[in-house]
Amino acid sequence: MNEVEGVPRAEGRKQLPLLPPAGTDARPGRFTRSGVRSRHLRAHVLVAGWAALALLAATAQGTLPVTRWLAVHLFLLGAATTAIVVWSEHFAVAMLHARQPDRRWSAVRLGGVNLSVAGVLAGVWADLPALIVAACAGLVAAVVAHLVVLVRMGRGALGGRLAPVAGYYRAAAAALAAGAALGGLLAVGAVGPHGHAGLRLAHIHLTLLGWMGLPVLGTLFMLWPTVLGVRMHENTTRTARRVLALTGGGLAVAVTGMAAGRHEAAAAGLAGYAAGAAVVVRLLAVTVRRGRSPVSASAAWTLAASAGWLVAGVAVDLVLLATRSTTAALDGVDVLLPLFLLGFVAQVLIGALTYLLPVVLSGGPGERAGLRAVLERGWVPRLIALDLAVALLVLPLPEPAATAGTVLAAGAAVAFLVPVAAVLGRRARPGGGPSRAPALIGTAVASVVTVLAVLVANSGAGGTTGSASHEAAGAGGAGTVTTTRTVSVSLVTMRVTPNRIEVARGTALRLRVTNRDAQRHDLRIEDGPATPLLSRGSPTPSTWAPSPPTARAGARSRATAPPA
Repeated sequence: MNEVEGVPRAEGRKQLPLLPPAGTDARPGRFTRSGVRSRHLRAHVLVAGWAALALLAATAQGTLPVTRWLAVHLFLLGAATTAIVVWSEHFAVAMLHARQPDRRWSAVRLGGVNLSVAGVLAGVWADLPALIVAACAGLVAAVVAHLVVLVRMGRGALGGRLAPVAGYYRAAAAALAAGAALGGLLAVGAVGPHGHAGLRLAHIHLTLLGWMGLPVLGTLFMLWPTVLGVRMHENTTRTARRVLALTGGGLAVAVTGMAAGRHEAAAAGLAGYAAGAAVVVRLLAVTVRRGRSPVSASAAWTLAASAGWLVAGVAVDLVLLATRSTTAALDGVDVLLPLFLLGFVAQVLIGALTYLLPVVLSGGPGERAGLRAVLERGWVPRLIALDLAVALLVLPLPEPAATAGTVLAAGAAVAFLVPVAAVLGRRARPGGGPSRAPALIGTAVASVVTVLAVLVANSGAGGTTGSASHEAAGAGGAGTVTTTRTVSVSLVTMRVTPNRIEVARGTALRLRVTNRDAQRHDLRIEDGPATPLLSRGSPTPSTWAPSPPTARAGARSRATAPPA
């Protein structure tokens, strides 16, 4: 076989672009000359920083406002999105045999994504609708620019057996652009109560199954046999095209049905996605060869676990959409979030980076093996802890089980982030030159600590509310109680319903507050009383007597589970 990208074929193995199997030696300086190594080094310092922030937010349950939302989006929009942007461009170049995009513009796009993500997080946390809108628009623009680059790569490129995989990256970018637009509308409260559940379902599926799921399914056609050190299946190209039609088309039908409130159409589309995912898993299973040791056992087992959790999650999701209304299905999907975030997305990141980071950061097979050994240290207990955590968080078990799952998930995350920091801190330049990685890591850690300190300091400043607001307006100041009025108030996500109550002067206002969301919420009155954190479905009465002239109340969401 002819050399591909300067990498000779290992005897008896199918050589894949830019991913040499164990025992082969890449040409020295190959990644250094192209700038790939330095770009990946900088990008994965960002990935590690976002992941560390998500872990910190997940453990600050009683300290930060919108903790659960913040932890989820720090992980998905921050860590996972940065990794996908970098690796989708990397693999598209390799599989299309296209020219490397201009490094400066690639850095601008990646910087735009990260700055926009930071703006979205800060805007929601501080309840600044203008910042949320601007940041979401910036994120959409950066992702569309990424999509344009992926499309232009295919024009005039040589292509190859794995060229169809680039279609997964394009479809994923389109899904993120649509999901970010929906997320912005939801965050600023521009969606009415009737369409809120459907659009939130569409936002979740576009992000998890579109932006996260599609590139993972596409990349596994190439990455799985590479990690195992075996040849690709002869039907890989044809299967990749068929699966993209099933998953991409099915997802489009599903989110359209969700947005329209038609759960039957949503279930039909999701059935197509599930069928495509099942085809991928079957192909991965027949690729495994008994008696052959994988190049990286840690990466292989972790990727296999992530694929299994994805299929399980999509299957349960399909049952929910087929048997429940849109609103009821949303409650069930919220419960499944730990499965998708920890079981699927987190394990994909861990498995892929365990194999890929040593490939792009090393100067040869010896250094590559050393870096991989660092990342694989303690991988068996880490894998068991993370998968057990997912089960404890998803299954309907008593509260101590969820607490144990949170501890296990946090421990597994730390057990991976520590060796990642060690790998990024090693020399990234051949020839013994000093690496800037320690300085980069120090900057990232300082930024993480600074941002966390600002969040903690401001979270106790008082008056910080979510995107929902509640106003009780009267005609005058405090006085004698003449009558009592009881009003039922519902908390769903960050919305308070009704959002305005008017009472006469001297009326004692009694609120019967019920949490109708899967996560726990409290209702806080500005300069007034507050409810405790409420579990789903348990009403709590609160009384103010007599009514003040104007009282503003906001729902502050606090997670009591890990990022889910």
